Amino acid sequence: MSSTTVVSSVRRFSLCPFCWAYLALVSLAVSGAAGLAQDLSGKPAKIEISAKPLTGNNEQGVTVHVELRDPVNHLAVATKNIEIEIEGRTDKGAAEKSKVLIKQGESSASAELAVKTTGLVEVTAKNPQLAEGGTLIELRKPKRQPALLVTPPATTLESLGATVETGSAASAPATAPSAVPVRRRPVPAAAMIERAPASAAMATPPAVALATPAPSTSSLPNAKPVFKLSYTPKRKLRAGEGDAATVWASLQGDPAPEDMKVAVWNDVGPAVVITIPKGEYTAGSKLVGTYAGAVNVGFENSAPPPSGSSLPERFIIDFGPPIWALKLVPTLPSINLFESTDVTVELLNSQGELVATDDERKALLSFDSGKGELDSNPVTFHPKESVVKTRFIPTSTGSVQLRVSSDSLSAVTAIVTVGLPKLLIALCAIGSLLGGVVAFWTESAASWHRIVIGLITGFLLYWAFVFGVVHVASFAHAFVINPFSAVALSFVGGWGGTKVITLLLKPLGLEW
Repeated sequence: MSSTTVVSSVRRFSLCPFCWAYLALVSLAVSGAAGLAQDLSGKPAKIEISAKPLTGNNEQGVTVHVELRDPVNHLAVATKNIEIEIEGRTDKGAAEKSKVLIKQGESSASAELAVKTTGLVEVTAKNPQLAEGGTLIELRKPKRQPALLVTPPATTLESLGATVETGSAASAPATAPSAVPVRRRPVPAAAMIERAPASAAMATPPAVALATPAPSTSSLPNAKPVFKLSYTPKRKLRAGEGDAATVWASLQGDPAPEDMKVAVWNDVGPAVVITIPKGEYTAGSKLVGTYAGAVNVGFENSAPPPSGSSLPERFIIDFGPPIWALKLVPTLPSINLFESTDVTVELLNSQGELVATDDERKALLSFDSGKGELDSNPVTFHPKESVVKTRFIPTSTGSVQLRVSSDSLSAVTAIVTVGLPKLLIALCAIGSLLGGVVAFWTESAASWHRIVIGLITGFLLYWAFVFGVVHVASFAHAFVINPFSAVALSFVGGWGGTKVITLLLKPLGLEW
């Protein structure tokens, strides 16, 4: 293509305003989609924790470090104070609880959790609006130091006031430079110190001798280790790389005599290899669920191999759809007091896309400000649903802030502005007065009071149509709130007079 052709094409394109409008709309759609995809980035969605034994005091327990993470495991900053409940549960069922506060603007905090027993402890951290976090830690009683055997030095005898007879080399201390007669102080009668035999003297006797404990046979290289497998956190995990399970191998006896490798098979991918470092009791490795469903996990092999009579039992890790957020969308963000609107609740993944649930899930709506009613609350997501709706009916004017929350998902809000339908009220009054005037002119015995009665009954009839007391199948609600309908319906009510009241009482089952 020549340069002239290119320039000509550009000129033709620049002369087409519809093309530019189309490009602008595409650009807005793309930028909007990008903003939606990044909407969950940096926002708290889950809890990650780590634990280590308490040090520096006499208490038995753990120090727990809690962090906020977004769906892709990046650190997230709290937009408000977040209280997290920590629980430590031993393999014997004993439980201890504590709380930690992550302040607004921070992403982590630490707390101490007292645990009165030793053994394997599962530590969990929970908040109703975040995905639960968990870890395992082995608590052991601190080992006592070996007993010390102390041989008092030769100079101790002199410090106790003993008299050493001279004249014999055998009776002189081994550390004496020569056998020179030395007159010592007499031994007190109360101090009876038995002199060590001369043959026991050594050229350089040690001051302290440490007792060496006998080696444990269980730490020998050919020992058969006994361990068990587990995983954390104990909840339904989201499929995908952002929410992995940690598979743990825990030794039940002595610590690992050397680096110990444990292979764990699963039915979603290659075996998970766990390495328990030398001298440690537990270690873990991540397992990612690539699809929603139950994942079977079991022991494959280890080096050294375990005892044949105590192979670890297999278990199941449950992965669900990657539901990370809620979205609340009113169909009409601005309505008047005579109207209502549908409110949609959506389930989203970490990219801001709709994702269906695989089991029944409930979402609870509430009002942070303003007043109104909801047709159904809580709303229920059935399997394979990602969107549910309920109808919002305002009961006062002003800004109404709706909130929706669901288990382990952050609550979100939406605002519906409710205004006073001044125009419809004015048109209704005009139509009612016109109906009353027509009735006053056409009814022979009517007085001016008939106009006032028409004003009242015209408004009553229009109210009955607006709120469904009187319903005509072929007459949609949108037609009712049309300005021309406001005049026409109120005119009929003003002209009908008190007969309108009788008409309205019949659908209610009342007779006057």
